[in-house]
Parts: sequence; C-alpha cells; structure tokens
Amino acid sequence: MADAKIPPRPVALQGVTTREKTPLGTAFVTINYANGDPKDPFEVFVRLGKAGSDLEADAEGMGRLISLILRLPSPMTRHERLKEIIDQLEHIGGSRSAGFGPERLRSMPDGIARALGRYLELQSGDRPPIVENDDKITKQAALPAPQSGEDFCHNCKQASLITQQG
Repeated sequence: MADAKIPPRPVALQGVTTREKTPLGTAFVTINYANGDPKDPFEVFVRLGKAGSDLEADAEGMGRLISLILRLPSPMTRHERLKEIIDQLEHIGGSRSAGFGPERLRSMPDGIARALGRYLELQSGDRPPIVENDDKITKQAALPAPQSGEDFCHNCKQASLITQQG
C-alpha cells in the first residue's frame, strides 16, 4: 500500500515592508516571516519600477530567488541564510549610485541588501523600527532616478527611456 501524501502544514505569514531608495528608484521590500516569529524570515517580495518593465522583472526575480533560498532545506537557519544573502548582495556596484559615504547605495541589489539588513537589525533589537531615510539619500544630479513611466533605453542601457503615447 502506497503511503498517503500528507498535505504540508499551513504557514501563517506576517511581514514588514520597507522602502529603500536605490539609484534606479524606490524599492519596496516586503519580508514575510513564518508562524508569527520575526526571526524566521520565509519569503521576500521586491517591487521597483512600473509593472511590465525590465526593472520590475529583475526586482521580482531577485525576490523570488531570495524566497527560494529561505525555503530550501538547510542546516543553516533562515536567519543565517538571510545574513549570507546580504553578504552576497551588498556593495554590488552599478553604473550609478545614490547618496554619499556610508549612506551610498551602489545598485538595486545593494539597496535590497540594506533593507534586509535593517530587518535583521530590527529583529535583534539593535535599532529602532525600520524607517525611510529620505533626508540621508542624495541623488546625483547628472543621473536622476527613473520616474513613473521610465524604463531602460535599449541602446545605452540607462534608465532614461520615457514611453509616451504607447
């Protein structure tokens, strides 16, 4: 007789969403945790750019991969895996950056790493709740962040293409 499949135990999710200014715009990073335990991160969603854009697709893909890493069986706790993800993503540079000194963000992955790091700091009690630090981020005037309706130019690969009238 074949073993009956036991359905997986439902996981109750709660989460935190934070905004992080990146060189390509504002990223919304949602970290959901399992069974009411903030020290047990379960999945990550990243939103950046308009729906259907390449930038949004890249952000969604990063969120899905981070979520997959958190869900895979491992001898490491999810908390430890999130620390390793941060180590891999932080300080990745791109063609533009935002801010200066310790507040400098080099790319979208760097911004995601910062948001995840803030989440871990919040859970460890080392800092107050996650807040947006708009006043500490200064964009470079020559390289503005994309606004609503902007996407990557197919020729120069900069986030400066503005689609108008279809």
